[in-house]
Amino acid sequence: MINIADEKRVSARGPTPEVQLQSLCDVLNDAQKPEYRDAFRALVKRWLDAGSLKQMVANDPGLWLDVSEAWKPYFTPIETGAAWSVTPIPSQTKLPSTPEKWAIRHFALLTLNPLRDKLRGPCPRCQSYYIRKRETKVYCSKSCGNAASASRSNAVLEKAQRQALLRSAAKFWPQWTEYKHPNRSFWIAGRVNGSHARVRTKNGWKPVKQVTAKFVSRNAVEIQKRV
Repeated sequence: MINIADEKRVSARGPTPEVQLQSLCDVLNDAQKPEYRDAFRALVKRWLDAGSLKQMVANDPGLWLDVSEAWKPYFTPIETGAAWSVTPIPSQTKLPSTPEKWAIRHFALLTLNPLRDKLRGPCPRCQSYYIRKRETKVYCSKSCGNAASASRSNAVLEKAQRQALLRSAAKFWPQWTEYKHPNRSFWIAGRVNGSHARVRTKNGWKPVKQVTAKFVSRNAVEIQKRV
């Protein structure tokens, strides 16, 4: 991770673009400095929402001027003396006075990274930023993807179970009389639970959860529509 306490000679290239991009991604997920992280996230979100750096420039030329002036080239002769290595260094050696200015300096590094378009986020489940390894990747990790998939499956199952319970309750609704039980909801709940209603899932038939009298009374209007 880039150390915000010592940025005087931070290289924009790093060992590789992959390593530097991961470093910037770590900054976006850093919980120790939330004010700096959030300022950096705000800039990254504006860039991702714009769709491209070109569009972001068009939307806010003043911001882009600040970004472009955050770094300056530093020329260093290589060992053979036949060429020069160009490394960006901060335009000002002192640390930025605000999280927003600090974020601009780091965002400028991101714009120089040739792999910047692989940065994505936040993850729909954990809100972390991540490096996308394939075009269809939506979640930051396999665990987040699996958890989101399980959550969707549970929601589908819950909906199917609710529909099965309502259908079963509607079947017993006209059969109730005060002679059978003074409380219609209580009696219908007992009949529904005794009918052992099931729903079909991809793994076979699954029994629905037990229903209560409160469920019947709360859904009385919907149940009667199905009678």
